[in-house]
Amino acid sequence: MFTRPVLTNLHEHPDVRWRAWWQRDRVLLALFWLVSAMSDRLWFALDRAAPLWDQSDHLSRAMSYWPHLQNPHLLSGEWWTQLWLFSPGYRAPLVYLLTAPFLQLFGAGHDQAGWVNLLFSAVLMAAIYQLGKQFFSAAVGVWAAALLLATPYLAELRTDYWLDYGLTAGVTLVVLGMTYWRTSETLGQQWLWTVLSGLAAGLVLLTKPTGLLFFVVPGLWLLGASVRDRRWHRCLQILVASALALLVVFPWLRTNWLTIL
Repeated sequence: MFTRPVLTNLHEHPDVRWRAWWQRDRVLLALFWLVSAMSDRLWFALDRAAPLWDQSDHLSRAMSYWPHLQNPHLLSGEWWTQLWLFSPGYRAPLVYLLTAPFLQLFGAGHDQAGWVNLLFSAVLMAAIYQLGKQFFSAAVGVWAAALLLATPYLAELRTDYWLDYGLTAGVTLVVLGMTYWRTSETLGQQWLWTVLSGLAAGLVLLTKPTGLLFFVVPGLWLLGASVRDRRWHRCLQILVASALALLVVFPWLRTNWLTIL
């Protein structure tokens, strides 16, 4: 009788070693996120100061979405128009919309609204890890995710209620998508990351339209490199991604274009 050999030396089996690294990294990232979540919620519990004007305005806007979402009429154009009108100007609605379920679960208040930052932390840490792994190694990705927790400015954003933390997570996610798109070797992968990057860019614009400024330079660089190399299909993909981003943000943009200008 022949028995299947037991894999004891991971160095001799690259596929098994990669899976072990990936499982270990996932555990480490989960622990980092848990430590961050516990420290942030402890800060919210200890900080008894009243929110400043900007934070109060953000909270008021999020709370205005809350009752409107209790009675959704998805087929009513008037209901959608009223939804977009809650966030005129450059204060786009995505963070407020994502905050509404947390207000439903934990109640209305500044500390309760801060729960949405845990979602942004998860997105940001995962994107930073993948970028470090893509450019350098998995170990660099883990270190980058760990150092993310020690960044003073991001810690300040995590422990308050702003649009900027969601914007940071969204921009990092788009940069990750653009990186994967640039390094993809097959046409199918390129189109996949074209669609995902375009949708993610649209969500960034729904977070804060000024997020567009972060895409101008890398977008023009990618377009110029594609024209230089005569990769016309990549030029088409950039246009498709831009169109998808505009399609995502268009309903809100159409309703509030005057105040945005």
